[in-house]
Amino acid sequence: MISEASLVSVDAEGRIIACIVVIKRPSKDGGAGTAFITELFTHPHHRRQGLAEDLLRCAIDKLHATGWPAVAVTLDSTNAAAMALYLSMDFRRW
Repeated sequence: MISEASLVSVDAEGRIIACIVVIKRPSKDGGAGTAFITELFTHPHHRRQGLAEDLLRCAIDKLHATGWPAVAVTLDSTNAAAMALYLSMDFRRW
């Protein structure tokens, strides 16, 4: 896990309401690898408040500040909300 980019958002009682987990995915050629988002979720009662976008922006900023040039993610193409979020943040489809 890349701890500086794996973040949580909590409510007033300290309960996790949104989370992003980023890991180092090894490269096939022995290079430095890629920062890879394995989880990004928001509790259903807290969706549509910008929490996922805030966590994603913060994680990307932290990754770039610590030398990670790129971030990757795999998602289900039927997840329209996730697809819209990542495309709005300039992620590209492969």
